[in-house]
Amino acid sequence: MGIPRPSQSIFRCERAVTVTVETIFLLSISAILVGIVMFSFYDLQSTLKEVGGGNQAYDIGSKISRDIYTIYLSGGDYVKKKLTVPERIGGEQYIIELIDGSPPRLKIDYAKGEVYIPLSPSVRVNNSKALSYSAYIVYENGRIELKNE
Repeated sequence: MGIPRPSQSIFRCERAVTVTVETIFLLSISAILVGIVMFSFYDLQSTLKEVGGGNQAYDIGSKISRDIYTIYLSGGDYVKKKLTVPERIGGEQYIIELIDGSPPRLKIDYAKGEVYIPLSPSVRVNNSKALSYSAYIVYENGRIELKNE
């Protein structure tokens, strides 16, 4: 027994080399397939986040425009209302902007794009911006603006 003769070596056995090469080959193919599936899942997830972000931005803009119009119709000398909107779109903070013009517009600027919502022409606004976190609508002297606190 003792030292094996060269004819008994595992490297001389053709079957052992074939099994080793086959195992490496199958593991390589499996790793490639897993990588393709992971990449496809990531790509799909990022596409869904972009589409969902645009829809969420429109929903938020519509809610803010309803709040603005309600405050404008209520009148009064001074009204301050905290916005109850999500603080993030697609995991990122966004900027809410009022743009004076004809008609005035509300802009939601988020990481993947921007959305414009037209406001009623009768609503008077000051050009103003606020971050989504702790934003307020302020009505003062017949004009509406956005502020952060």
